[in-house]
Amino acid sequence: MNNRFDHFEQIGSKVLCEKNDISDKTSVPQWLDKDKIRRAQSLAKNHFFGVFFAHLSGLILLVHIKSILIPLISTGNSRSVAHLFGRYLRTLVRVKSWYEGDIWDPNHQSHQSVVQVRKMHTKVSKDLNKGKEEMAEEMSLSQFDMTVTQFGA
Repeated sequence: MNNRFDHFEQIGSKVLCEKNDISDKTSVPQWLDKDKIRRAQSLAKNHFFGVFFAHLSGLILLVHIKSILIPLISTGNSRSVAHLFGRYLRTLVRVKSWYEGDIWDPNHQSHQSVVQVRKMHTKVSKDLNKGKEEMAEEMSLSQFDMTVTQFGA
């Protein structure tokens, strides 16, 4: 298992977090089962404290990963513990809306929130990676970082 993780880190750290226009990726996948989504949302609602404690714990752990910490610091929104707390509180409120809403409905606030976050990540990634060649060197805010964040947060 460790070899797979190491391999993923080596490759994923050289791939930009977003390669295409965000609007290209907002259609509902054919395989999506909305009944399962609703059941998962109900489960998250019933176990709200546990789910969000896990998210908060993951966010706190992420600042110990250098490749994730650098983009956080570069935006200026994490320059102190108080700023970091505010940022993470806003993140948790955002994620809560994703659990409660329909992220696939372009008219829904949760969908608009997901698109906004993806645009923010793309902008920071592009700014930090100017002049870098993808797959030749490590990218800031890479696919690896996004995956670790998704499962850590």
